[in-house]
Amino acid sequence: MPETENLKAVVSELMQVPVEAVNASTLFSGLLATSLGRARLDAALRSRFGIANSGVYTVKTFGDLCRIVGTEVSEGNISGPTTSPNQIPSAIPGSNHSGMAVGVDIQSVDALPEAADYWEAEFYQQHFTRQEIAYALLQPNPRENFASAWCAKEALRKADGRWLDIDWQLTELTHTSSGAPMLNSGDQTIPCSVSLSHTAGLAVAVVAMATTEMPVPAKVPVSLSEPVAVQTSASASRSSLPLILSVVALLIALIAAALAFHR
Repeated sequence: MPETENLKAVVSELMQVPVEAVNASTLFSGLLATSLGRARLDAALRSRFGIANSGVYTVKTFGDLCRIVGTEVSEGNISGPTTSPNQIPSAIPGSNHSGMAVGVDIQSVDALPEAADYWEAEFYQQHFTRQEIAYALLQPNPRENFASAWCAKEALRKADGRWLDIDWQLTELTHTSSGAPMLNSGDQTIPCSVSLSHTAGLAVAVVAMATTEMPVPAKVPVSLSEPVAVQTSASASRSSLPLILSVVALLIALIAAALAFHR
């Protein structure tokens, strides 16, 4: 169990506020109001204190964080809604009927933490596989590649909320021999279409999949040694593919226009 002051140091570091400004009623804001910020908090808790708790993605205050990790905090009032350690969204609306699901994520490249050694940095160790880190380090700007991979994994979670409770290292962004991106789980390809784009400052990903062929994620320990079973339906894939590709093309066109405007 980490000491309260150690937890305060982590939160103040991520929120960029003085340690003395963090108390039980402190609302998570700034970076900690984003999914990337919560992922960095999760990585810090895992690497520094050995704590793995999905509740870090939904708690609202510092007091709530102390409660779910078992650390006492007395100052201030614990306010706002609370979440049990395992309470996270189970699926996106409409993911249980036939049709298609699309997830889109956009991320500032600069929001990803800088690292002198990406192999050892806690955020990159917790959220990317060794293969993803190796691939990114071969690129002119590794953080742009990391941002694209992050967006792809986040877009998958938005397309099918059941992936929210699956360890980040059990999904992996790879590329075909022609350079096309694809998402894998273990040694299986996740049946979805992936499209990536980025500028020097922003990365975006779109993931589209037929709801009739959504894989059932396996909640297994952080290890890529055991493949995760992925169920597919070839007939559903063929019938849904034209619609999926059309929607993805439209989304990419809209996002490309937004990126061009951002420049």
